[in-house]
Amino acid sequence: MKVQSTIRPGALSLIFAGVALGLGTHGVHSQGYPVKPIRIVVPASPATAPDTMTRTVAQEASARLGQSVVIENVPGAGGNIATVNVARAAPDGYTLLMQLSSFRVNPSIYKNAGYDPIKQFDAVIQSAWTVTFLGISTNGTEGVNTVKDLIAFAKARQAS
Repeated sequence: MKVQSTIRPGALSLIFAGVALGLGTHGVHSQGYPVKPIRIVVPASPATAPDTMTRTVAQEASARLGQSVVIENVPGAGGNIATVNVARAAPDGYTLLMQLSSFRVNPSIYKNAGYDPIKQFDAVIQSAWTVTFLGISTNGTEGVNTVKDLIAFAKARQAS
């Protein structure tokens, strides 16, 4: 029985080259993570709830990873300044963002928030759970008690 090779000429040399390269890197090991300080950008001022929470997480992360974790407070523009800063950073895992609720909301409010929360970010941990609510300040005479009432109230005001 004759065995016919299905490997094209030239392909065999590529296979051997690949094997040789693989054997040549046998002793090379990649460095572990992290090998340099980690930066966490907080879109809020120092001494606020997001900052305090981030510092608590950073302290624990630093102890567990054996590497410095630096907090950078970048308040302003509803969190957009900090978020765009992180979106433009090298995607190497050394620049993290402490997200606020505005992270998910801003792209739907602003024509160009400057970042895409789905394409440019990956969730790492959930450090807190917050409740978001909708409120309106009235003097009690508008009859706004539900979201449906609020929408009707806003539409009536918009028409006038």
